Amino acid sequence: MLRQAILTAASRLFAANGFAGTSLQNIADEIGVTRPALYYYFRSKDEILASLVEDITIGALKRSAQIEARSSNSPTASLRQMVTAQARWIMQHPLEFRVLLRTENYLSDKAKAVQDTAKRGILTAFARIIEAGIAKGEFLPVDPHMAALAMLGMCNWSAFWFSNDGRKSADEIAETMAEMAVNSIRPARESGKDAGNLSALLAQWREDIDIFEKVAAKP
Repeated sequence: MLRQAILTAASRLFAANGFAGTSLQNIADEIGVTRPALYYYFRSKDEILASLVEDITIGALKRSAQIEARSSNSPTASLRQMVTAQARWIMQHPLEFRVLLRTENYLSDKAKAVQDTAKRGILTAFARIIEAGIAKGEFLPVDPHMAALAMLGMCNWSAFWFSNDGRKSADEIAETMAEMAVNSIRPARESGKDAGNLSALLAQWREDIDIFEKVAAKP
């Protein structure tokens, strides 16, 4: 599809040369089309950036909203699914995420407003799930907003280090991130009725190690 080819080529050039250092002609040359063909989809670089916001950031928001809307899920299950979906989405579009992070100053006022609203929506969805888990005793009484920021930061950073040629797939990494996120705010499970803090902490560590061993054991 030509529209997607344009967005991919533009993202690649924006990442390599910067937004200001890339022209529409550069993008047309990159995919071997004429500028009139490019104009059929996008009249300017600003429109390309706005489309990236729509496709990537709004896409992430929709996934979080869909998971939050599943009322039958427990907060723990919802949070695990949210982190998995967010991390997987970013690792499926790492170049586009990096470009959006680095070109926010070039967004039009309208696109910037859409971007900011979507980012706040994702953060709020995460925080609401964490708050619900705290109310039900599934999570520790942490600051929901701060915990959500930390989890999203972990997911977002994968855009800078994930590689499809790496030892682990995006799905495996996303699932591990989700377990790390949930375990970071879940009360430590005591090994017995009278277990002390140390026993509970060791049990939590063993659980975390088991998760990593399962991932590492996969070919």
